[in-house]
Amino acid sequence: MTGQQSLFKDLLAGGFGGTCLVASGFPFDTIKVRLQTSTATSNGLSPVYTNATDCARKILKNEVLEIFLSGIFWILPQYMLYAFLATTYTNILSAGLLSGIFTVILMAPGERIKCLLQVQTNSQVKLYNGPIDCAKKLFKEGGMRSIYKGSLLTLYRDVPGSGAYFLTYNLLKDKLSSDEGLSPLKTLFAGGMAGVFNWVVSMPQDMIKSRFQTASVNTYPNGLRDVVSEIMREGGPLGFYRGFAPVIVRAFFANAVLFFVYFRCVSWDMKQLFGR
Repeated sequence: MTGQQSLFKDLLAGGFGGTCLVASGFPFDTIKVRLQTSTATSNGLSPVYTNATDCARKILKNEVLEIFLSGIFWILPQYMLYAFLATTYTNILSAGLLSGIFTVILMAPGERIKCLLQVQTNSQVKLYNGPIDCAKKLFKEGGMRSIYKGSLLTLYRDVPGSGAYFLTYNLLKDKLSSDEGLSPLKTLFAGGMAGVFNWVVSMPQDMIKSRFQTASVNTYPNGLRDVVSEIMREGGPLGFYRGFAPVIVRAFFANAVLFFVYFRCVSWDMKQLFGR
């Protein structure tokens, strides 16, 4: 296979794998963001959602099912690029760190728009009618600075998280591989655990990012310091892991699917697939 064919195959496999990752895990991501942004009420009552199960139940009861998929079409291309970058570098740890840096250009505005769409809890009173409308209104509100709000936090989350992600996968792959390579079941396990360790490392940063990106203007006059103080006041150090249960379920399942699909795609015969 020529270098050009190999590059195209990596792009196709990485893009398809990223598509499957988003499609299989996005409902859990919506629950995670709802839990992260559900703050205590001003009169001291508990947050709107007590846990992941309660959050899912209330969404299904009070809102249309499509709320689970809010923002999915905006975030999807980013994960396709993310998967592609992850498969074209040879140094695993550097690849993870670098992919976290490069993809933040897309991830930061995508995360901002995705989270704002996910926290719209009343289908009759919507601030944004989809990702394009959201982007337009954010730009009108504060230009590109508003669209890229939380970019540094996205970088703080993705760089260490991506490094842990690819390092974990390759360590497990080397440990579990036999002379025949990595079996489908072991591929699923290694991919799933890579996703879990990614979020173990990056969950606190993601919690801060979600709060900061979905807050209205002037909610946190002192910036990140106010966000951190609020989270600590509500739940202490464990507050930074609010929504961790759906994150771990999503991380294991979706990333297991990602790696399995990717390697299945890589094994395809490109000549048979495209007739040349």
